[in-house]
Amino acid sequence: MLKAANPRIEYATRLAIDVGFAEKKRSTGIYSSDGILDLNCHFGSVAGLLREYIKPPGCPVLIIIEAPLSQCYRVDNANPKRRGEFEKGRCWWVNAGATTMIAAQRILWDLSLLEQNEIYVLEGFLSNKKTRTDHKDDAQALIQASMQTPWIMPEKDWESSMRGWDLVPPVVVAGT
Repeated sequence: MLKAANPRIEYATRLAIDVGFAEKKRSTGIYSSDGILDLNCHFGSVAGLLREYIKPPGCPVLIIIEAPLSQCYRVDNANPKRRGEFEKGRCWWVNAGATTMIAAQRILWDLSLLEQNEIYVLEGFLSNKKTRTDHKDDAQALIQASMQTPWIMPEKDWESSMRGWDLVPPVVVAGT
């Protein structure tokens, strides 16, 4: 079952996914807090890797996904708008962010099939990076930020990016 992450819960297992959605490149980075998963992979292999890793039933797992998992719209014309200052300069709420959102929806749908586990979801946001970094390193940075940086809690005008789901997770920003 997927739930929005809660900063008051202690998570024994933390997984971060730097979502990439490429046809041929290993554009997705995965990192686990225990270091067992530390790799770049193809998007299509993410669900299988996560299902294999999240085996023990009943263990709460925190999944940090670097993708917009909620959205916000302008009142005057219903166009998308940024959710807060953390998105300023990155245009995460449109363009490439929309593609990443679609990829994240697929990953979350696959994870929702793991009914024996409580999976808590946290949106990861990498701020404007000055240099190109490796996907698995970005995933590792998101795990570190989830333990060291206060989370941004959803505002009342944020909506879930996944139609039919009420999931609107908090956001953690890494790399500022």
